[in-house]
Amino acid sequence: MANLVDLIHIIPPDRDEEPEDIFASAPGLIFTDDTRNHHGEPRSVIVYKSRRFGHIELRTADPEREDERQLFSHYLWNAGINMAELVSSVTAKDARWSVKGERVLELGAGVIICPRERRAKLANFFEVAVEEGMETEEIYEEDVGGVRRTWQTERDGGREDVMERKRWLVISRLKRRLADCTLEGM
Repeated sequence: MANLVDLIHIIPPDRDEEPEDIFASAPGLIFTDDTRNHHGEPRSVIVYKSRRFGHIELRTADPEREDERQLFSHYLWNAGINMAELVSSVTAKDARWSVKGERVLELGAGVIICPRERRAKLANFFEVAVEEGMETEEIYEEDVGGVRRTWQTERDGGREDVMERKRWLVISRLKRRLADCTLEGM
């Protein structure tokens, strides 16, 4: 898979910029060890370079005008880019991510959790999901360049570096346990 950041191009909204604004989108160029995990700004256009569908223009929300989307609706998150690549893939290797003919519940693409608590909260989420009748088919971590590693509920004795943590996405496939499915619920 291509580096996730290389799959997008941001076209900022037309506006009068201050001279200092020239650095607003440059942190990744200045601080090369810092991974940008979200992209865009209010009212910008993000061009997603889909391997399957070509260039797709996405318009970000203006949180000032949309009360119900005040938090982070104006960003495209690396998790969203990764998921789009997985579900739109046509390779046999990625066929397990096909959603054709399936009912899908998207739980979020870019959960904001305090870095110190992130792993504990995600581990708790997966525990509760299992208690509620879900089954974890697959879970792993992948960085923006496509390097995978096993999911662990704790890394480095709970002292994982924030800059390093930003590089990794937790990717999981959950499904309803067959014993819990009924004809009425399908």
